[in-house]
Amino acid sequence: ILDRLEEQYLQVITVDELRKELLTHISHDLRTPLASLLGYLETWQLNEGNVSKADSDQYIAVAARNAQKIANLIEQLFELAHLDSGSVQVNREAFSVAELVQDVLQKFTVEADRLHVVLRVEPKDTSILVRGDIEKLERVFSNLIENALRHTQSGGSITVRLSTSGRFVAIDVSDTGIGIPKEDLPHIFDAHFKAGNSVRGNSAHGGIGLAITKKIIDLHESKISVRSEVDQGTTFSFMLPYAS
Repeated sequence: ILDRLEEQYLQVITVDELRKELLTHISHDLRTPLASLLGYLETWQLNEGNVSKADSDQYIAVAARNAQKIANLIEQLFELAHLDSGSVQVNREAFSVAELVQDVLQKFTVEADRLHVVLRVEPKDTSILVRGDIEKLERVFSNLIENALRHTQSGGSITVRLSTSGRFVAIDVSDTGIGIPKEDLPHIFDAHFKAGNSVRGNSAHGGIGLAITKKIIDLHESKISVRSEVDQGTTFSFMLPYAS
């Protein structure tokens, strides 16, 4: 009993330390957009009536973008905290994984067209059914596609491949992007981690998004893995139970 209590105590200490470390990193991430938000609003206030409407509109637009970055980061923190709470329920049902992926890709079509990146799912076979929590898995695909878009150059592509493997469906989310340095691969699912080659300052924090993704996959009693080569692309892989 004493050994078990000591183990539980050490787990609490470890989780507490991780949370403190996460808060330190997140507070740093919040400072930049917050400083920019306040700076542009103060500039707008000081110059109100003395600048053109175009300049005034630009001040407000930049302030709004930074406010959105802060809002997205806080929303992800709440989501991560909820997943860490241990009280999350997984509502499993059978559904077409290709249909879900198509719906998710549709959300990113405008951004992908702007960046000249092709999005696709292979095969477009709606008869491939999996069992899982459709709402949470939509979040997984959204996080992975958004992350891939952030690191894929113009003219590239992002492909979600589905293949049945016995009682499971194997899912690969691959991009032709800039890849992840080998030394970064073991850490990319850490909530406070941002790869050294991160590009396009995005409103979503890559580390938190991937940490959320891993926790949702863990809740489905599966594992997510990643393989990548710099300048060659990245593939995230996981499996879901096949619902025949």
